[in-house]
Amino acid sequence: MALLDFFEIPPSKAPSSDVSAFEKFAKDFFVTLYGAVVEKTVGRGPDGGADIVIRVGAERWLISCKNYARGAIPRDDEKAPLGDMQQWGCQKFVGFYSPEPSSGLESKLRQTAANNSSFKYQIFDSEDIERNLIATASSAGWILAFRWFPKSFSRIATALVLPFSEYSKDHVVSGGGVSRIEGIPTTFHYMAGNLEAANAATEDLILLANELATEKAFSNVFMERIKDFCLVVPGSFLRPAFTQDSDVFPQGLFPSWDIGLVRDICSGGNRVGLKSLCVVWSFWDLRCAQAIYCYGRTLIDRGEDILIDLSSVSMAELFHAIKKYEEREDCTHRGNGLREALSLAEIALTGRTAERGYYASLLCFCPSGLKSNISKEYALSILAAKSGEEQRLREAVRVLMLNFDAEDRRYVEVKSVSFLELLVSINVVEADYVERLISIDPSLQCLSMPLTETWQPVGLAKESVANALGFSLAQ
Repeated sequence: MALLDFFEIPPSKAPSSDVSAFEKFAKDFFVTLYGAVVEKTVGRGPDGGADIVIRVGAERWLISCKNYARGAIPRDDEKAPLGDMQQWGCQKFVGFYSPEPSSGLESKLRQTAANNSSFKYQIFDSEDIERNLIATASSAGWILAFRWFPKSFSRIATALVLPFSEYSKDHVVSGGGVSRIEGIPTTFHYMAGNLEAANAATEDLILLANELATEKAFSNVFMERIKDFCLVVPGSFLRPAFTQDSDVFPQGLFPSWDIGLVRDICSGGNRVGLKSLCVVWSFWDLRCAQAIYCYGRTLIDRGEDILIDLSSVSMAELFHAIKKYEEREDCTHRGNGLREALSLAEIALTGRTAERGYYASLLCFCPSGLKSNISKEYALSILAAKSGEEQRLREAVRVLMLNFDAEDRRYVEVKSVSFLELLVSINVVEADYVERLISIDPSLQCLSMPLTETWQPVGLAKESVANALGFSLAQ
């Protein structure tokens, strides 16, 4: 579902209240978000589109602007993209289009690039433009959206925490005591013929479907904000070891809970940075984030490391160390007051505008199902499949099960429809099953592979985010 209504910008073709409006918007867009320098407007074609030459870094781009009120941009409305680009000494052709190029135009551009190695091109359709303005969640993008799409922005701002209304009763399929919506992974069952139950199922399905649609639409915003944080605070988040950095999604991202990182932040007495780290982590696990904040503040304010003998710290060890510290007679830092520092009320009362704005975007766009750490069984099932060791791992599990009593074997067999469910069931019976499996088949590489790796997103840290959250990029 589109968030921005491009009809708010007058079309390029007459009759129009301002045929140059989309061209002005394009200049604003590239100057604000790409740091471009506009060199010239090189003409307006009979189709109403304008060409702009801009400089982005060391490259010159030819921007072809076309905003049509109805329909995609036809193939013939770009007469000679390669010739136009070369005529103005540009190294890249950019189609800046609303709503989108036609399939014929896309094919024309692809063929031109295939036949001419010097032709580089990029398309910004209305969805790409919206993503740059909204999904990146930069303050510059939001301000630009507000300037050019005031009605859309007003609608977004007043509906940030309200679900979309994408699904209705028309999408619900019911019959024989079952109600479902195509593409939604939930089915409601009830006694056939019970009209009241059927109506209740319909309403619940619609609520669920719209909630999922809203999360899907806004998950990119949440990820971009966490990406901003990772670029400012490297090492703060982990991803599964079997995924690429570019393929990370919210439910596949985990706090590092890295005590070494916390110590580094605290070594400079950075209370604001420590709090920011813990507030962001609290979206995954509030209790763990509060414990780390108590530890960090003790380290900063008293210069005392209550985990001095521990280089690798589990959460259980951290909780135990904090409890023992708070039981001491000379303890001046009791946990309750410090833990409240991570509350929304405290952030609202003490946070600066930029800081509150960052956390507000996390709160508004946070999806459900965030996990504080990766499931060992899920990761192991993927690693075994990727390394071609699933069958050998199954055989090792069968050997392990020979040591179970009859009741435990029966439990595992009943619960284990899939390989993942098999590992989950084994974990219920034998918590140290990985070590046992290693002793059974030491050559299984998947058992010793790391489950997670540091998430290192591509991009540059934003000074505005760093300043808002108490970090300095100069350090």
